[in-house]
Amino acid sequence: MCALACLTILVFIPFKNGRDEFVICSFLIASVLISLFKALFDFNNTFLDEPVTHGLYRASRHPQIVISTAVILDASIAVSSWLALAIWPVVRLFENCGIVV
Repeated sequence: MCALACLTILVFIPFKNGRDEFVICSFLIASVLISLFKALFDFNNTFLDEPVTHGLYRASRHPQIVISTAVILDASIAVSSWLALAIWPVVRLFENCGIVV
Protein backbone atom coordinates (compact mmCIF):
# COMPACT_ATOMS: atom_id res chain seq x y z
CA MET A 1 0.00 0.00 0.00
CA CYS A 2 2.85 2.37 0.84
CA ALA A 3 4.62 1.69 -2.43
CA LEU A 4 1.37 2.34 -4.30
CA ALA A 5 0.93 5.72 -2.59
CA CYS A 6 4.50 6.78 -3.31
CA LEU A 7 4.39 5.52 -6.89
CA THR A 8 1.17 7.46 -7.47
CA ILE A 9 2.90 10.63 -6.32
CA LEU A 10 5.94 9.87 -8.48
CA VAL A 11 3.84 9.27 -11.62
CA PHE A 12 2.44 12.79 -11.57
CA ILE A 13 5.77 14.57 -11.08
CA PRO A 14 7.50 15.59 -14.32
CA PHE A 15 10.97 14.15 -14.90
CA LYS A 16 13.94 16.45 -15.05
CA ASN A 17 16.19 14.08 -16.95
CA GLY A 18 19.08 16.50 -17.51
CA ARG A 19 20.23 16.37 -13.89
CA ASP A 20 23.05 14.21 -12.56
CA GLU A 21 20.84 12.78 -9.79
CA PHE A 22 18.40 11.45 -12.39
CA VAL A 23 21.12 9.60 -14.28
CA ILE A 24 22.73 8.14 -11.15
CA CYS A 25 19.40 7.07 -9.65
CA SER A 26 18.29 5.54 -12.96
CA PHE A 27 21.35 3.28 -12.92
CA LEU A 28 20.71 2.46 -9.25
CA ILE A 29 17.09 1.55 -10.00
CA ALA A 30 18.19 -0.69 -12.88
CA SER A 31 20.72 -2.50 -10.67
CA VAL A 32 18.17 -2.90 -7.89
CA LEU A 33 15.63 -4.38 -10.31
CA ILE A 34 18.26 -6.85 -11.52
CA SER A 35 18.72 -7.80 -7.87
CA LEU A 36 14.96 -8.35 -7.61
CA PHE A 37 15.03 -10.77 -10.53
CA LYS A 38 17.95 -12.59 -8.90
CA ALA A 39 16.03 -12.87 -5.60
CA LEU A 40 12.96 -14.20 -7.39
CA PHE A 41 15.12 -16.68 -9.32
CA ASP A 42 16.69 -17.92 -6.06
CA PHE A 43 13.26 -18.25 -4.47
CA ASN A 44 11.86 -20.13 -7.45
CA ASN A 45 14.79 -22.59 -7.60
CA THR A 46 14.54 -23.70 -3.97
CA PHE A 47 12.68 -26.85 -3.01
CA LEU A 48 9.34 -26.30 -1.28
CA ASP A 49 10.37 -28.00 1.95
CA GLU A 50 13.61 -25.98 2.33
CA PRO A 51 14.10 -22.37 3.40
CA VAL A 52 15.76 -20.06 0.91
CA THR A 53 19.24 -19.39 2.29
CA HIS A 54 21.33 -18.45 -0.74
CA GLY A 55 21.76 -15.32 -2.82
CA LEU A 56 20.17 -12.17 -1.42
CA TYR A 57 18.36 -14.26 1.17
CA ARG A 58 21.65 -14.57 3.08
CA ALA A 59 21.53 -10.85 3.82
CA SER A 60 17.77 -10.39 4.24
CA ARG A 61 14.83 -12.65 4.96
CA HIS A 62 12.61 -10.48 2.72
CA PRO A 63 14.78 -8.93 0.01
CA GLN A 64 11.69 -7.85 -1.95
CA ILE A 65 10.83 -5.32 0.77
CA VAL A 66 14.39 -4.01 0.84
CA ILE A 67 14.38 -3.76 -2.96
CA SER A 68 11.02 -1.96 -3.08
CA THR A 69 12.31 0.50 -0.50
CA ALA A 70 15.43 1.15 -2.58
CA VAL A 71 13.39 1.67 -5.77
CA ILE A 72 11.02 4.17 -4.15
CA LEU A 73 13.86 6.07 -2.49
CA ASP A 74 15.91 6.18 -5.70
CA ALA A 75 12.90 7.27 -7.75
CA SER A 76 12.04 9.97 -5.21
CA ILE A 77 15.56 11.36 -5.39
CA ALA A 78 15.64 11.05 -9.20
CA VAL A 79 12.56 13.22 -9.67
CA SER A 80 13.22 15.42 -6.60
CA SER A 81 9.98 14.43 -4.90
CA TRP A 82 10.47 15.36 -1.29
CA LEU A 83 6.81 14.52 -0.61
CA ALA A 84 7.25 10.87 -1.62
CA LEU A 85 10.53 10.75 0.25
CA ALA A 86 8.84 12.09 3.42
CA ILE A 87 5.76 9.85 3.16
CA TRP A 88 7.73 6.63 2.72
CA PRO A 89 9.15 6.19 6.26
CA VAL A 90 5.92 7.30 7.95
CA VAL A 91 3.74 4.83 6.07
CA ARG A 92 6.38 2.07 6.40
CA LEU A 93 6.32 2.63 10.18
CA PHE A 94 2.53 2.27 10.21
CA GLU A 95 2.78 -0.92 8.15
CA ASN A 96 5.37 -2.40 10.52
CA CYS A 97 3.11 -1.64 13.50
CA GLY A 98 0.22 -3.45 11.81
CA ILE A 99 -1.80 -0.30 11.15
CA VAL A 100 -3.35 -0.38 7.70
CA VAL A 101 -3.11 2.96 5.93
